[in-house]
Amino acid sequence: MRGLLELALLIALAEERWRERGAEVRTPSKTTKVVRVADTRIPDTILYEEGAGTLTELVIVSGRKDFTVTAYADGAALVDGTYDDLLLISPSSEWLDAFEEGGNYVVRIAGVSFRESVKVDVRPVNEPFNLRQAVAKLELLKQFLSP
Repeated sequence: MRGLLELALLIALAEERWRERGAEVRTPSKTTKVVRVADTRIPDTILYEEGAGTLTELVIVSGRKDFTVTAYADGAALVDGTYDDLLLISPSSEWLDAFEEGGNYVVRIAGVSFRESVKVDVRPVNEPFNLRQAVAKLELLKQFLSP
């Protein structure tokens, strides 16, 4: 409890110093963004967002399973595999699901935080084809620090 009180005091002192300099410190705010693509030809980058935030959820729906998904957070590949690869990983993962439902092949990625950018590419294994749809929900952070 003492540590929390000390932290609160340090934050209050820092805010007071900024005010003395004529600056205002505000906490980050969140903005929700939804990205939808339907009937898109792959290969394609189906999601690219710069900034900081969380990819709350991304759902990719395809009528064919011969595709690969590569997802990057801050330039590092988090997911890189074919639908069949992801299907094998899915039961052991908290943030990656792959399954078949009603003749559709679905890949779901959720809860991925990023500081600089997030990007998801979908490529066909063989010839190009159209994805049925992809829907992403992001919580984007906006930092405020005014002089």
